[in-house]
Formats: sequence, C-alpha cells, structure tokens
Amino acid sequence: MVTSRYCSQVEQRWVATYAFHWRPLVSFKQRRDALAMWMDDNVLPRAVLDRDDVLGIAVEHSALRITVDRSGFQISVGAPGIDVSSLEAAFGGVFSIMRPVNLHIAFGRTLSSLELDVVNYDDARKNFAKKCTGPLDGGFEVVDGAATVDLVTNASQLHVEFGVASNQELRERLRTPLQSSKTGLALPSLSRIGSKIPEVVLLSDVDWRTSGNFKKPDDQDLASCWRYVLSAIEAVNGDASAVGHALARNMEERGNCDGFNRGA
Repeated sequence: MVTSRYCSQVEQRWVATYAFHWRPLVSFKQRRDALAMWMDDNVLPRAVLDRDDVLGIAVEHSALRITVDRSGFQISVGAPGIDVSSLEAAFGGVFSIMRPVNLHIAFGRTLSSLELDVVNYDDARKNFAKKCTGPLDGGFEVVDGAATVDLVTNASQLHVEFGVASNQELRERLRTPLQSSKTGLALPSLSRIGSKIPEVVLLSDVDWRTSGNFKKPDDQDLASCWRYVLSAIEAVNGDASAVGHALARNMEERGNCDGFNRGA
C-alpha cells in the first residue's frame, strides 16, 4: 500500500496480469511436454493448467501463476501484496526449455483503487458523473458514470477507465473482472475477498502496452531476462500507480473531492 497526500488516502493494487511475447515456437508441443516434466521435478505446484496449447502453474501461492503458450507467457497476480519474485525458479525452467527469442513485454493490466474520504456514495458518483458530462438538457438526470482516457509516455501507451465505486461494486468487479477490449487481457478474479475493502474508492482499470521503446534483454542470459521481467512489471505498476495519483491530485486541485459531498 502507498499512502497518498491527496483526497484519496490509500492506494491498493488488487489484481494484475502481465503478458510477455517471444517469437512463436513451431516446436511448442514438444517443449511444452518437456516443461511439464521439468515442473514436476523442480517445483511444488499449488495449481496446474494443462492443455495442448498452454501450460500454467501456480507456485508458492495459488493466486500467483505463470502460463506459457506458443507465443509467450503471462504472469497473473490474483491478490494484493504477492511478490512475483517467487516465480523465479519456474521462470528458469521456462527460459531453459522454451529458449525464447525476442522476449519482450507486450501488455499489462492492473485494477487499483484509491480510498476516497466522502460522506455519501450516491452523491459522490453523481457529482463525478456531472463533472464528466457537464450540464445536460432534454430532461436527463445524470446519476452515475465512468470516464476513459488514453495516455502516452516515452515507453508506453495506457488506456484508463476510472470512476467512483462503492464497496459492493468493487467486490463484484474483483469477483468477475471483464476482459479488456483494448489488449484482450483478462484479469484474474481476486482469490480471497476479505472485509478490509474501503466503502468508497476511485477505481482505475489500466490497460498498458509497450510503445517499442522499452529496452529488451539478452535472450541468451537467464539472469538478464529475469531482471527484465521484474523491471517490466515494475514499469507497468509504476505507470498505473502514477495515473491513479494524478487523477486524485487533479480532482483535489479542482476541488472535486470536496465536490463529491456537496454537489457540482
């Protein structure tokens, strides 16, 4: 968790998925079978996904998974606070058997929230929506809404959906996350939903994709590739976190946090 000085108090990254690509493997079936045998001998799986076109395994924690297919692999984190470095041994097997060429981060997706200090959720979501739409004629009443925005950095492109969500809405989103229309990435459902979920949050669903300026690793070196995987995940998380705080700061500077309670 990261403490914020804005109207939002605590940031929480709930679930995330990171997709890495490599040159497609013609001999994937044979390598997949060899990888399955390697996993049996070298790791203690908590869960296994075993199909002809994909091999997935969870180690250390059932919510932390690496899934391999012909064109790359995905790392899915289905609970807050899980350290992806626990996958290092499993990645070593993937690297040694798949022998990836042109390994690179392709997409990432995170679902995060910033707790909002507001009194009434219904007023908060209505006022947020009004600030998105402005005044409407024709007898329409604005009662709720979400916003989307596309952003770019030197190394990435981001599609961000954000809005005010209640405790119940956040729980439902964590139970049944939607597939991304931008990258096709699906977020894992939260493995365990406890009681420590804020009453009202600024929820942000961030689709991240590389713009091609992200430095690639040495395909021949395991340590280089693993450092690359960790740094790429950190970059996705860093961009998503920065966006969430920037949105919160923007609302604070425009008086929107106060406006959540008193109207537009």
